[in-house]
Amino acid sequence: MGSSLRRRKTSYFHTTLPHQPNCYLKRLIARGLTSAEGHTSERIKSILLECAGKGVAELLVDDLKNLQTGTSHDEIQWLDVQLHACQILNAQEKVMFVTSYDLMEAGKFITYAQEDGYRVVVIPENLAGKLPTVADKSGNEMVNLEYYKGEWNNAFPFAFVPPSKLTSSERKVFEKTHTILDWFPKTKKVVNAVLISETMKLNWNGSDAAGLWEEAASRLIIRRDQLQKVESYAGTLIHEITHAITGTDDETMEFENQLTDNLGKLAAMVLGNRKSWFGQ
Repeated sequence: MGSSLRRRKTSYFHTTLPHQPNCYLKRLIARGLTSAEGHTSERIKSILLECAGKGVAELLVDDLKNLQTGTSHDEIQWLDVQLHACQILNAQEKVMFVTSYDLMEAGKFITYAQEDGYRVVVIPENLAGKLPTVADKSGNEMVNLEYYKGEWNNAFPFAFVPPSKLTSSERKVFEKTHTILDWFPKTKKVVNAVLISETMKLNWNGSDAAGLWEEAASRLIIRRDQLQKVESYAGTLIHEITHAITGTDDETMEFENQLTDNLGKLAAMVLGNRKSWFGQ
């Protein structure tokens, strides 16, 4: 068959908005507007952007999922209309906006948000990029995955374990801490404490982190199970020390380069039978 069927796009002017007659339909009637024909896109858009009720916001946000199938209404193609809808919802309901990628990669954070009472709303990538640049209609910060992760981690309750409560085998591993710290240049000594915790904040993908560098407190926190083996504890400690002395973040090329550089220096130190990078 040589012909193809095209989906017919529709306008909200050809459908009913039952939740917002005062805000939307009555405006059209008052202006003598009975259909979308004969009106500029800007006039249609301005009417939608004046609507402040949850009903219209729900209709617009629900329509976002139809973008990829080509069955969405014409007006939802406008990014500022999409953003307006999200701002209304964020102000009136406990929602968290995520992308399709977030759903695949965020792991536990999605579950935690739902358990906290958030409704997860999937939005396109280009719209997601706009959320951090605006506040909602009540002046609050827009709740996307990054915002929720930050709030969750900031409220995270660590369960610190003092050295005296470690098992004898764990203490033997933990006693290597100062030896490992001494491998690094004294001029870059920024770590004031290394603590052990039963619990740990989550990584960007929702998995439990093995370690954490808290710059504000100048301390490293290592998950207790890393003490089961010297290799796992030393590896995590070196990883977090690299964050501390370089100021670089995970999942960045800068951090990967710095970590590779540190591992090379440590290897040279061991092969040269030195106590530090510089033979001290």
